Amino acid sequence: MLEKPALADNAILACLQAGFGVRADSLEFLPIGNDATAWAYRVRVTGVNYFLKVKSGKLKEAALTIPRYLRDQGLCQVVAPLPTPSGLLYHPLESFSLILYPFIAGLNGMQAGNWAPSSRKFTACGCRLAWQTNCRGRVLRPPGSRSLPA
Repeated sequence: MLEKPALADNAILACLQAGFGVRADSLEFLPIGNDATAWAYRVRVTGVNYFLKVKSGKLKEAALTIPRYLRDQGLCQVVAPLPTPSGLLYHPLESFSLILYPFIAGLNGMQAGNWAPSSRKFTACGCRLAWQTNCRGRVLRPPGSRSLPA
């Protein structure tokens, strides 16, 4: 969204501390994204930046748990939400949910343009994912293999 949500920055900062244990030095609204029910922020903590998604409405839990599962299985290319100390992948605030991610500085796909140099890494990640699971969620391994392809 291009405009801030109807939430005070102080309420967001207090929720970050209560829910995630993150004591932020600053909170910067980022007028980016195409989701009409979500807002983006950069959260600065001494020496570390986080990406905060403030989402209104009902969360699709699978949109949080699947990336977290894949990341936990070793797919480091997957950007997954960070858990709260209690293990939840979001923290409620009024009618919103706060979802915290690592902050990755860079360009999005539309800004970066030609991605051919990185397509090999992307393909390798897709192959690794395909070997990891099938549509029923069972772990698959190449015949005679004890590990996943790199």
